This record gives sequence, C-alpha cells and structure tokens, in this order.
Amino acid sequence: MVTRWFDGKKAAVSFSFEGNHEGLYNIAAPLLKEKKWRGTFFISTKTANWDRISSAHKSGHEIGNHSHSNRNLISLNLSEVNQELLTSTQLIHKNIPNCKVMSFSYPFGKGISPGLKLDSIRSVVSKYHIAATSPGTSGGYLTIQNSIPYRGYQNNDFHNYYYQLGTYVVKSSLSLEDYNKELDLVIDSGDWLSLMYYSIGATGREYIPEDKFQTMLSTVELQDEYLWVASFGEIAMYHQMRRNARIEYLQVEKGSWTMYLEDDLDDEIYNMPLTVQVMKPIDCDAIRITQNGEKIQFHQDWRTLQFNAVPDKGPIHINYKEVKVD
Repeated sequence: MVTRWFDGKKAAVSFSFEGNHEGLYNIAAPLLKEKKWRGTFFISTKTANWDRISSAHKSGHEIGNHSHSNRNLISLNLSEVNQELLTSTQLIHKNIPNCKVMSFSYPFGKGISPGLKLDSIRSVVSKYHIAATSPGTSGGYLTIQNSIPYRGYQNNDFHNYYYQLGTYVVKSSLSLEDYNKELDLVIDSGDWLSLMYYSIGATGREYIPEDKFQTMLSTVELQDEYLWVASFGEIAMYHQMRRNARIEYLQVEKGSWTMYLEDDLDDEIYNMPLTVQVMKPIDCDAIRITQNGEKIQFHQDWRTLQFNAVPDKGPIHINYKEVKVD
C-alpha cells in the first residue's frame, strides 16, 4: 500500500504565512530552515518584496499565490479573476524563474464557502494551482469552532475539496496549551493540520513573539515520530497522488519481485515520491531495491518493507535473500 503520509508518518503539519510582515521572512523562514522544514509564503505580487521572497525560495520554502492586488475575488467578474491570477503567476515566474506556483490562498478568506459564483471562481483557480485554502471567514477567522473543517478528507471532488481547504489561524491569543491540544488532535485523527501565521515578532496583525514561535516549532519537533512537516503544496500533492496511486505486481518469485507504481495525474506536475509499504516474506530480507535501474533506500523489519518511489517512473525491482527463521 501507499502510506497515508510521507515516510509512513501518522499525520501532517504545514506552516503557512500570509502578508509582508518582515518577521515572516527574517525570523520564521530561517527558523524553519534550521529544522530542514519547508514553509509556504502566500504573497500578493502587487506589494511583494521580491528580495525577501527570493531569499525564502532559495532557502527551499514554497511561494504560494495570494492574487495580484489582494482584491476580494467575489467582487470581480470571472475575466477579472483570471487576470488577477494570470498576472500574479506571471510576476512570480518573472522574479523567481524556477518557482513552481502550486498553492493559492483566497484574499479576505472568500473562496471555500458553497455557491455557484464561488464554484466558478474555484474553476479559474484550478487552472493555475493544485490546491487552495482560506485562512478566514467573513466576520472572523476560520478556527476549530467554525462549521467549515480545516482537516479531514471526505470529499472526492477536487473542486469541492482541494480548492476548499481551510486553515487554522494561529492568533496572538492562542495559548501553548491549546496549540499542543491541536497537535494531539491531529495525531489522534491521522489528518493534516494546516497552520497560518500573519506576523512573527513583537508587532503586527495577530503577531506571535519569536520565542513563542520557537517553542511551537520545538513542540512539533518533539512529535517527529508521528508528524510529517512539509509545505502546503507538498502535503496537498501527496494526498492527491496517494488517492490516485495503484500498485501492480508484474512478477513475484522467491528472490525477486517486480512491481509498478502508477497514477493518472500529470507527471510534469505530480512527480513527488510516495511512500510504499510491502508485506515481505517472513523468511527473506530485502537486499536491494531499484526503480528504473536507480537504487532506492529502504527500511525493513521482520514483516514490513518501506521505501519511497515516484509513480510512472519505471518498474520497481526488489531483491531478497533467505534468512534463518527461529
């Protein structure tokens, strides 16, 4: 099977940031890099500070789209919505040539509610992105108390799910105790906790002091056994690919298995590795795994073999040797 989350982790967490607050780039981005985690920085290209954004991208972080002029998309006609997204996407590619724009955050939190107009807007958003989120609702922030869930994958329709993903806004008033409860909840459920920050430092909208942010990161790090920390786009992509993945066994012999991992998605976009778990023979240990001739690292115990492979990248060969079983 393909595991629910990368590397067989039980749950997923993403750190997202929205706005131009300097602490997001001067404090949050370096702290995440220290832990070898990728965050997602949603930007409005009309007011973008390209030096900061380019630096974050060079550090490995995802650059997400928040439109060009940060206007409420509901107030625009579909041609204007398309122009907003086209302009922002083109400017990101112009200023950061190697950047893949995968994720979108709706301005003013207007994008995940039901409605024909919003369905049409989401169709336009889907032309440029693989997933979209809303960090707030009218009159307040999207939190666990609201009716729209920010985690839990139940809808099979991409436009009604992957473009209606909610995000938990980390507010100034959030205590570390309640933050820890959210982590416990997502580990128990095995789902994805998407976190959104607006300001890091001593000032700004819903600001989180630097020391508190460091503590939040350390708390997640302590749960490394259970949590996969990745960018918003990576987690959305993995989930889509896992749901589309199929494993076909082409050959099963005593010392050699051949299988094929495939999906129906566009390989130019959906090309990250998935984590595969195989029930291996009790009297054998894997000694070598290759995909299309290239070696793959793997982990195994007495019954399970786990490795990462990219769908549609060629046959996977597993070589075994016999071992003595007591």
